[in-house]
Amino acid sequence: MKIKILNILTTERDSGIENEYSDRFKIKTVKNISFDSFLKEFRVFKPQVVILDCDACTFKEISLCSKIRRSFSGPIIVIIPAKAADFETALRECGADDIVYNASQGRELPTRIKALIRQYRLVTAEELNRNGYRHLKIGELLIKKNRRSVSFNGEEIPLTTSEFDLLWFLAINKNRTVSREVMYRELLNLEFDGLGRCIDNRVVRLKKKLEPVAQNSLLIKSVRSVGYLLVEK
Repeated sequence: MKIKILNILTTERDSGIENEYSDRFKIKTVKNISFDSFLKEFRVFKPQVVILDCDACTFKEISLCSKIRRSFSGPIIVIIPAKAADFETALRECGADDIVYNASQGRELPTRIKALIRQYRLVTAEELNRNGYRHLKIGELLIKKNRRSVSFNGEEIPLTTSEFDLLWFLAINKNRTVSREVMYRELLNLEFDGLGRCIDNRVVRLKKKLEPVAQNSLLIKSVRSVGYLLVEK
């Protein structure tokens, strides 16, 4: 089955992506749409990857990327006209997984798409309960699912049930940004209304318990306007 890609152009110009890669991917291209229009396309087309094809490097593209990340938990690839360090940093902070320059698009895009599909699969709460996931080790931090325990260099770190669930979910999705929408849905079985602070408060409490002992092993990072990710140092 072909990978489904929603290709979003930020202007009315034409794009060669759909024609060039239609034999490898199922691509739908939309031009210069609003975020509400994106949500409609997302619900109907249900893409596995979103490509944001930018004709310029402005706040408009950054804002759109940020809004897409809040509702889409899969890979986001941004195509930009040329290298722009500050713009690229802002895009990554807003949730972009990969950035491709127009000049190298033809050679690199298919490879990058397939690599992200292989690497970027969020593990759901249902999967967390399967027997396949017994324990995780991050540096000297050991998380045991069956005992619901966390220890560092053999010394146990006391966590509440909700704190353990949060740590396990972030750890199983290590190095992947997890949006608040996904965290609310998977950890709380609720839809995020954009205002709730429950997950944020849990992250704060978890970091207070982990950072004094495990600061050299892991870092829980806040991704601005998106969510959180756990990275191994």
